[in-house]
Amino acid sequence: MRTKKLLMVFLGVGLIALLLAVPLMSACNGGDGGTGGDGGTGGDGGTGGDGGTGVKTVKIGILCPMTGVYGASGIVTVQDSRIAIDEINGKGGFVVNGQRYKLEGVEYDDRTDAKREVAGASYLTEMHDIKFINGTIISAGTFAAQAITEPRGVFIFTTSATHEICVRDNVHYTFRTTTSSPMRGRIGGPFWANELKIKHVVTMMENQTGNRANANGCMDGFKKAGGTVDWIAEYEPTTQDFSTILAKARSYDPDALIMGCSSGCGALIAKQRGDMGWQVLMLGCPSESAAAEAIRAAGKNYEPSIAYFGPTPYMTLTPELIEAAGINIDMLNYHKDEFVRRHGPQNLAAGMAYDMIFLFVDIMQRAGTVDDSAKLLQAAEQSQFRGAGQKWSFDKWHQCYSVQVISEFFNSDIGADKLTPYAVSQATDDIQEVWEYKLVVPKVPTVTEYRAKYKY
Repeated sequence: MRTKKLLMVFLGVGLIALLLAVPLMSACNGGDGGTGGDGGTGGDGGTGGDGGTGVKTVKIGILCPMTGVYGASGIVTVQDSRIAIDEINGKGGFVVNGQRYKLEGVEYDDRTDAKREVAGASYLTEMHDIKFINGTIISAGTFAAQAITEPRGVFIFTTSATHEICVRDNVHYTFRTTTSSPMRGRIGGPFWANELKIKHVVTMMENQTGNRANANGCMDGFKKAGGTVDWIAEYEPTTQDFSTILAKARSYDPDALIMGCSSGCGALIAKQRGDMGWQVLMLGCPSESAAAEAIRAAGKNYEPSIAYFGPTPYMTLTPELIEAAGINIDMLNYHKDEFVRRHGPQNLAAGMAYDMIFLFVDIMQRAGTVDDSAKLLQAAEQSQFRGAGQKWSFDKWHQCYSVQVISEFFNSDIGADKLTPYAVSQATDDIQEVWEYKLVVPKVPTVTEYRAKYKY
C-alpha cells in the first residue's frame, strides 16, 4: 500500500511536469542552464559538429539544484563536473572508435523542484540529444523523469536520489552512485547501538521524499539493532526557527539526534541546539548535513557529530582503505587540489560528480560508441572504473557498491578540516542487504563519554 501511494505521488509529479515542460524549457533558454543561450554550442545534438578540426563534441547533461533549498548541495555537482570536463578537454579530449571528442556540459537548474527536474530532463534530451545526465538529487523528480529518459535510452546517474523506488526492476538507464535509504540504516544502526551504546534517540527529518526515506532507513536499522526512537519531529525544508522542536526533543533526554536533513537545515539545527546549551550527539543520514558551508555556519556547535560517507582527503587514507574502496589516488589528489584552488575548502560531498564525468568517458570508450544505448548500457553494467572516490561498479539494480567510513567529523580535537574514522562498512552480499563494519580504532567513545564531555 505504501509503495502504491508513493507511485501515485511520483506519477502525479511527472504528469504535472510534462504538462509544464514547454514553458519551463522556454524559460530555461534565458540562462537557467548555467551555460547560457540554448545551453551549449552543439545545439544540433549530443555529438556536435567538428567545426573543421576533426574533433566532435559530446554533450553531458548536468541536472541539479543550483538554487533553492538544496542549492548548496547541488552546486557541488556543477563545480565537480566543470573541473572534470576542463581536465579531459585540456588533455585533448578522448577517442572512441578512432574519432576524437571533446566534452561540453549543458547545465540546468531545477531549483530544488521535482517538476523542474522532469522539465530539465526533457530539455536536455529533446533540445540537446544528450545520452548522459549527471547529478539528479530529488527522488520524486528522478522517478518521474524516468518517463522521459527510459524510452529514449538516456542515462541518469543520480548522486542523491536515495529512495528505493528510483532504482528497481524494469528501470534500465538509471544508476545510483550513493547509498540507498535502506542501506543507510544497515550501515549506521548496528554501529550506533553496539559501539556507541546508544539506547534511545529522537529523530528530526525534513518533509522531503529523500530525507524522510533516509531518516526512516536509519531508524529501522537502529531499531533492528535494539534501539528505541522516542519521538519523531517532521518539519518543512524552509524552516528557520527550530527552537520549539529542539525544546521538545530535549525533554526526552535522548542519547542522540538522528538527522534527516539538508545541509542548510542541518547547520541551523546544530547552531540553535548549541546556542541553547544542548550539545547532544548528532547522527547524520549520512552526511548531507556535513557540507562545508553548514560547518562554517554552525561553528563549534556542530560538535559532536557522527556520520558515514565514502573515503575523502579529509581522513587518513591508509593503503588498506585505498585498496578496499578502489581509489585512484592520483585522481583524488588532483581533484582535491583543483577544487580548493577554484572554490576554497572542499565540501565533503565533492568528488562524486567529478568521477561521473570520467566514468561516462570510460563507458563510451569501452562500448565503442557515444550514442548506441544498448552498447552503452552493457558497458555501464560492467564498469570497474577507479575514480577519485572509489571503484564504480553496480549491482543488478544499478545501485553502486561502496565502502562507507563511519567517522566523527569537525570536532575540536582535530580541527575543522579533518575526520576521525572509527569503522569501515561494506556489504557482504551481491544485493547489498547485509552490511558489516570493521573498527579501525582500538576503542570507540560511547555515548556515556559524549554525555560527560559535552554535558548533556
